[in-house]
Amino acid sequence: MITSHIDDFFAKAISLGKGLVLAIVCETRGSTYSKTGNYMLISEDGRFSSLLSGGCLEGDLVEQAKQVLKTETPSIVTYDLSDEDALWGLGAGCNGVMRIYLYPLIASNNYEPFT
Repeated sequence: MITSHIDDFFAKAISLGKGLVLAIVCETRGSTYSKTGNYMLISEDGRFSSLLSGGCLEGDLVEQAKQVLKTETPSIVTYDLSDEDALWGLGAGCNGVMRIYLYPLIASNNYEPFT
């Protein structure tokens, strides 16, 4: 993960007053693209700063992030890809479980704790 890219993404989003969601991998089991501690930012307009999977989860993460911003309430999303073909039929290459913590970063809270 390239930190300067995330810093630039964050700076641009807050300069436009956009809400963001910090998505952090908080637990993994088995084979996953990202491990515990990896993170990304998702803006309210559906853009994101990096990937936590091989691209198979980010679309759903964007939808989950929109709900987190709407309610301003953190959430944890679990993706169990141990039988991924039964789920999406993508054969995406990750056969594990990822739990991702979604935390709203909003202007009224000065984008804390990310600031």
